[in-house]
Formats: sequence, structure tokens, C-alpha cells
Amino acid sequence: MELAVCVTDDEYEAWRDVRLAVEADSRTLTVEELREQGSSDRLLLLAIEGGDVVGSGIADRAETARAGFVAPRVLPGRRRLGVGSALLRVLAEHCSGLGLSTVRTNVDDAGSLAFAERYGFVEVDR
Repeated sequence: MELAVCVTDDEYEAWRDVRLAVEADSRTLTVEELREQGSSDRLLLLAIEGGDVVGSGIADRAETARAGFVAPRVLPGRRRLGVGSALLRVLAEHCSGLGLSTVRTNVDDAGSLAFAERYGFVEVDR
């Protein structure tokens, strides 16, 4: 599996496709909006396996700017194969490189909560 930073419009579109597949009820930014909101602090990744995009992720400063925000997303048929773990590791390292010692995320289902808890996340709000 390869992790690639989103650079091209096609890569941004693939990133959006994963988010829409995983969070169908969420509004997802357009490619143009993703580019406009980009910063040196934000990292958008694609997880690619055998030429297919199987996951994506984002790391950035959280709204408080004292913590990081990470969101690894994996297509349902590709979960429990190490994709989310690989994404999370790179996303967390990115936040660490920004000098952020704490990271936050949001989860919407029991499987995602279990994944987050395996990596030391604790629930703070519901």
C-alpha cells in the first residue's frame, strides 16, 4: 500500500469520493474549496492499493490551534487490513511535526470508536 499527498485535482476528487463513501450524510468540500482552504499545516492523504484508492485522511490544527485534528477514513470493504492504522500513523506524525502533542477526531459509529480507543483516544463528548 502507498500513501500519497493530494496535489492534483484528480487526487482531491478521489479524497472527496472516500469521504462521501464513508460519511454519506456529511457535506464535503468541493475540490475548489479544498484548495482554497489549504495551508502548510493541513495534510490530505490518499491510501492506494493496487492502483485503487482504498482510504484517505486529513491532519490539521484543531479549532483550538493547541491540538491537532486527524481523520483517517477507509472504504468499508477495505477495513481491518491496516489501512486506517497506516493513515493514522502518518497523520499523527504530521501533527507532532506541527508541535501539537494532542490530537482529536470525530467518530460516528461503534467500529470507528473501537479503532480510536485502540490508539489511545478517549471519548470526551457525545
